[in-house]
Amino acid sequence: MFDCATAPTSAVSTQVIAGPRGFHGMVIDSDGNLIGADANNVLIRSTYEGDWSGFTAGLPGTVQQMDWLPSQTDFATALSPNATSVARISSTSEPTQINANLMLYSVVVGPDGMVGGAGNFDGHIHRLNTTTGESDVLMAGPSTTPMFHTPSRSATTLAG
Repeated sequence: MFDCATAPTSAVSTQVIAGPRGFHGMVIDSDGNLIGADANNVLIRSTYEGDWSGFTAGLPGTVQQMDWLPSQTDFATALSPNATSVARISSTSEPTQINANLMLYSVVVGPDGMVGGAGNFDGHIHRLNTTTGESDVLMAGPSTTPMFHTPSRSATTLAG
């Protein structure tokens, strides 16, 4: 882990890893394994040595993005377009829905533990409570068509 004030300006190391996949997003678990999703709704866990295996299969939609929840044992993922949901995936690979009616293209966990994400079709930035599953609109978008994909870009797009 790097302190932002002393972060290196170039790669610390590079290595080609055989096997990992990430359709859109990946997370790194506490053991250093990469977890990403393929286009068949399967989460794949890969080691730096190139070993890989299925982590969880049969998710009810395509994994769009992932980010660790504050527990650091579970992560949130946006599932679409086959399902309108945001799910929690545990370290034992068990998926549970956080919100069954919110279709996000991205998920970013904020310092308050809430999930922020860009709506896939409503153009809004949403905030989601991962405990209760309740959500609200943090920033209304200008239309009903998707204009952006990540919360950081969304704020810039809407402001400009």
